[in-house]
Amino acid sequence: MKKLLMLLLVVGLAASCNSTKEAVSPQPQPEANAPQDRRGDRQQRMQEQYQQLKAMLALDIEQEQAFDAINQKYQERIQKMRESGDFASIRSNMRSMNEERLKEVSEVLTAEQLELYKQYQEQQRQNRRNRRGGRGRG
Repeated sequence: MKKLLMLLLVVGLAASCNSTKEAVSPQPQPEANAPQDRRGDRQQRMQEQYQQLKAMLALDIEQEQAFDAINQKYQERIQKMRESGDFASIRSNMRSMNEERLKEVSEVLTAEQLELYKQYQEQQRQNRRNRRGGRGRG
């Protein structure tokens, strides 16, 4: 847990240094690309977090392949729901999908890895709540 927090702190510091550098020497970006750029940044952050999670879990090759396949399957399901524009459906299905994913992941991970995974998931929930100003459901 301490390693994860330190890693997140280092990533945060690096990001703030980078944003300071950009503030000093801003590069013009076309307005039309702004939404795509933010989405790309989000995708990149998500990928970096996913890689950090896998490193934290210290997966062997077989576990990593199974873990990637499970997560890819659920990412595709979520993407299809997002594309449909039915956000109420996403909200109502996320809990059951997360439970299904946890069940599948628990078949791949050791007990120790599963505990780390659950701690990571809880930390991510807390981070989302904090970004929303604590307005999440309890």
